[in-house]
Amino acid sequence: NFLTLVNYCSSFYLPSYKFNRQISMNLFETGIDLGILTAGTGLILDNTVSFNSTQIVKKSKDLYKEGYKKSNINLLLLGPFYFTCVNNFVIHNHHSKINFYEILPLVVIHNIGYYIMHKSMHKSKYLTKLHSFHHKFKDTVFPSIGNAVTHSEFTFAYMMPFIIGAIIVKPGIENFKIAILLISIFNLIIHCEELKKIQYNEFMVSPNQHIEHHRAKNISKKT
Repeated sequence: NFLTLVNYCSSFYLPSYKFNRQISMNLFETGIDLGILTAGTGLILDNTVSFNSTQIVKKSKDLYKEGYKKSNINLLLLGPFYFTCVNNFVIHNHHSKINFYEILPLVVIHNIGYYIMHKSMHKSKYLTKLHSFHHKFKDTVFPSIGNAVTHSEFTFAYMMPFIIGAIIVKPGIENFKIAILLISIFNLIIHCEELKKIQYNEFMVSPNQHIEHHRAKNISKKT
């Protein structure tokens, strides 16, 4: 049955060929738990806090259906793939304790990396096509739209800063996961229309700032 299959997959290991360390394929070592948690939290917020905003789906059904499709592929397929690569070939500490001094630099590096990539996608005519799909959501946005981006954008703007951060910081696996989760939750929040009135520190992007960015910026022009 299904549970038997899950237990089998969870204990499945690929033999190492050229690498000294065995490549583990345990489901909870692939990052799929983070993907499920992020996608699930997005859906919960969509249907509670952002319930009124999600009603727009009825008017632009095809666009938002495509948005959910891209979001799910990004979170449940691409994300776990990159996480598994980092987990097996970059991170060596798999019994770490929570360490703020590893989490903070990971968050900072990701923010810097994403800022540079996001700016580039608005400035460079060669990169705008990576970001153009996300800016189709102009009238109304809600949490799950935060991951409704092209797979190329998800790779280079969302995942690459985490990979670079892992190479630089060399964090323990738990701290790496916490940093990813913090960024993921914050990404959902800044796409929540109903939280626009929340005041943020001047160095942080607020829901109001990001939602106005969706409405004001034309991805086809330089900003």
